[in-house]
Amino acid sequence: FSGAALGSQRAAQAVQRRGPLVARVEGGAGVQAGEEFAEHLLCLAGTPLALLVPYTMTPTPIVGATPHNQFEAYGSGLQALGAGRYEEALRYFDQVATLAPKLPDVHYLRGEAIRLGGNPRLSFAAYDAAMLLDKQYAPAYLGRGRAFLAINDARALDDLKEAYLIDPSLEQAYLELANYYNGKRLYDKAEEILQRAIDHGLNTPWVLIRLSQAQAGRTNYEDAVKNAIEGSANDPTIVEGYLAVGSGYYEMGLYNDAVWPLRTYTIYASTDPVGWSYLARALVHTGDMQGALAASDQALAINDRYAPAYIARGFYYLAQKDPTLALEQFNLARRYAPDNYELYLGFGETYYMLGRNREAMLQLYEA
Repeated sequence: FSGAALGSQRAAQAVQRRGPLVARVEGGAGVQAGEEFAEHLLCLAGTPLALLVPYTMTPTPIVGATPHNQFEAYGSGLQALGAGRYEEALRYFDQVATLAPKLPDVHYLRGEAIRLGGNPRLSFAAYDAAMLLDKQYAPAYLGRGRAFLAINDARALDDLKEAYLIDPSLEQAYLELANYYNGKRLYDKAEEILQRAIDHGLNTPWVLIRLSQAQAGRTNYEDAVKNAIEGSANDPTIVEGYLAVGSGYYEMGLYNDAVWPLRTYTIYASTDPVGWSYLARALVHTGDMQGALAASDQALAINDRYAPAYIARGFYYLAQKDPTLALEQFNLARRYAPDNYELYLGFGETYYMLGRNREAMLQLYEA
């Protein structure tokens, strides 16, 4: 375990260094979570998240499962479903459905095996059968909503809402709906849904991390970081938590604090250009120019049209006193994404270095 090699002294020093940033998170619980988060970050790099001690992953329960000990095939189907053996799971649930056709959970689980097996359009009949047997069976609405999401059908929203209205403790319904709204940049709706979940006692790591993402989308970065830290501290095996923490710190201008969680995120989510580009820009601001260039190159190797990575490269070349190459990078960023504050600032500094003062002032004015 890599933390043993680092030693307790270095971990304690890390917590001490992070004191000012943790103090920005309001509330005693947030401070405590932030200190714990800072300490375990040093121990993560290179360690498989599932092997972290004493942490265990937040379990992903099979929603809607009900004990039916009289049917051995039911238990076997649940095991196969949990292991991702969907065709095998369907065979078992088909056996149970033949013997006991009036069990709504069996039809729902058949739908799950079909949907997760890559055939969402074929799963609707199974979910509908479950609803016909019990109109108040919330998992069936969750499953059908997920199937609608898989085919980009807006009817998913009504089903997911119905699922949590029937069963306010059904966490997955809130998460699916919030994830949809976050993806559509309807962050206020996502935050509203997640706050509803919290009001019903679902103060879980995933809910907090999704809430953090919605709050970041609304530029409420302080609350976003607070919730990301709490969610990630409660379950450090959720990789997205590190991006939520690191990106939040970056947006708050706490670049040194952003580096550790972003490094951790890019280790475990190495194919996501978002993490690499945030890391690249954070490293620019902390003076690690070679690290910034390497991170931006990695982002562009994954997606050569990812504008934030070109912005990081642009600032790298500005630091190297090469405004010509910087201008090339900023132009590429502008080609692939709308303008933003960082891009205007980059253009302004570049034009100033090139002696094009009027253009520099125009760009800085827009920023």
